[in-house]
Amino acid sequence: MKTKDKILNCIFAKFEHGKCAKESLEKLQAYGIEQWRPEEIEDGTELGEVEKMMLQQEVRDYVQRRNKFEGNMYKAFRLILGKCTARLVNTL
Repeated sequence: MKTKDKILNCIFAKFEHGKCAKESLEKLQAYGIEQWRPEEIEDGTELGEVEKMMLQQEVRDYVQRRNKFEGNMYKAFRLILGKCTARLVNTL
């Protein structure tokens, strides 16, 4: 198994919600975290108490998930850099 595959499998297995970070690194593209964003509410739309509470929870969930993804990407890059030689890190 290649080092790249080992690192990606480690990210998937050991990071909380590591699937998104793994996919992002595999494809070398930013993961579409905006898909998690709650739908926008048009101005002037009146919401009941339950709807307001649900929207607040959706926003909290989105922020937590986004923060977890960003934290996982930071940890992933630390993990990757930890596998590099000092000379390569200095070159980067």
